[in-house]
Amino acid sequence: MQQRLCLPGVGLGTLASGAREVLPEFFTAAARAVSDYVTRDEMERGALVPDVTTLADVSIKVAQAVGEAAINAGISRPCAFASFQHENDPTRLKELIRKMRWEPDYLPLVAM
Repeated sequence: MQQRLCLPGVGLGTLASGAREVLPEFFTAAARAVSDYVTRDEMERGALVPDVTTLADVSIKVAQAVGEAAINAGISRPCAFASFQHENDPTRLKELIRKMRWEPDYLPLVAM
């Protein structure tokens, strides 16, 4: 479960924030972001994690939480993978994460 829900966002948040290291606080922030995404209906059904159909959105929330944890810990730096920079601003960090995220775009298959 951790790999599917937390690690993509931890990786993206770490890269976007330019963090020099991965801190234990990153995983705490990731766990909180995941738990905040569980709806009341899911909790009433006994679910501990969000529905699998929300994984892409959960990853973005995790990345934002991890990036903010890096900023708060004072270990963020400019992102080496983008010209747009977060400048230690959560709003700019959110935009940077949006720009950096991978979006699957599959071409339609044509029978030959």
